[in-house]
Amino acid sequence: RHCTLEPGDLIFTGTPSGVGSTRNPRRYLRADEEIVSTIERIGTLRNRCVSEAVER
Repeated sequence: RHCTLEPGDLIFTGTPSGVGSTRNPRRYLRADEEIVSTIERIGTLRNRCVSEAVER
């Protein structure tokens, strides 16, 4: 609908870090939330958020 994808094209989604801080109320991704991206006739990508590992 917006552009033609060619072999080798990359598809990126998302926003820069900190964008949630400008919303009212503020909104950030949390551990165990799932981000789902779907492209018709291609498929669906699901990513579950996890807590950042803490080095000790």
